[in-house]
Amino acid sequence: MSNSDFWNFGHWFFTNIFDKYFEKYDFGKITDKEEIKNIINTYIDEYYDENDDKDTWFNKIKELSEKLGFTIHRIESFDNSHLFGTYTVSGMVVFVDGRASKKDYRKYKIKSDAKDDYHLMQEVIERRYSRVINDNLIKPDLILVDGGLIQINACKEILDNLCLDIPVYGMQKNDKHRICALVSDEKEIEIEKDSNLFHFLEKISEEVHRFAISYHKEIR
Repeated sequence: MSNSDFWNFGHWFFTNIFDKYFEKYDFGKITDKEEIKNIINTYIDEYYDENDDKDTWFNKIKELSEKLGFTIHRIESFDNSHLFGTYTVSGMVVFVDGRASKKDYRKYKIKSDAKDDYHLMQEVIERRYSRVINDNLIKPDLILVDGGLIQINACKEILDNLCLDIPVYGMQKNDKHRICALVSDEKEIEIEKDSNLFHFLEKISEEVHRFAISYHKEIR
C-alpha cells in the first residue's frame, strides 16, 4: 500500500466508520491488538452491511446457489474455539439472503468432555437442531463449517439422527489459510480466488471465527 493509499484509507475510515461506531467501545481500556483488529473489522462490516444495496446481497447468495445447485436463503455457519483443550466454545453465525443476521447469532459453551473436533461439532449440532425442531424454528438451507470431512461427517450423523435433510459443506482452506473450495461428503467445488463468491465465503468464515474467538475470550 502506497503512502497516498494509506492516508486515503485513513480518511475514509475515520469519516465513514469511526465516528459513527466509536461510542460502542471504550478504546482506553483495550490493550489486545487482536481485539482492536476485530473491532475495526466489525466497524467495516457494519458500514458495508448498511451501505450495500439489496441487489449486491442477492447476487452473492445467487452465485452460491448456482454453484451448489439448490436455492439458498439462510446459511448457518459454525466454528469451535479452545485453548489447549480448555474453555471450549462454539459460535454460530447466520446469513440471510447474503447479509449477516446478527440477532440470530448463537454462542455455545461446550458441556461435554469432548476435546476432538468430531465430538465437539456433534454436541453443538445436536443442541442447535434439537432446538430448531422442538421450538419449530426456521431451518437453514445450508450449513457451513470451518473445516473438512471430519466436521462434515460429524454434522451429518447428528442431522440423520434428527431426521433432518440439510446440506452441509466445509470451507476448505489452502496453506495460506484462504478458502479454495467447498467440500461435502459427495463432492468438491473449487472457488476461484478473488471472485465475488470467494469474498462472500471469506466474510462468513472470518465472521464465525471472530464470533467464536470473542466468546472464548469472555469466559476464560
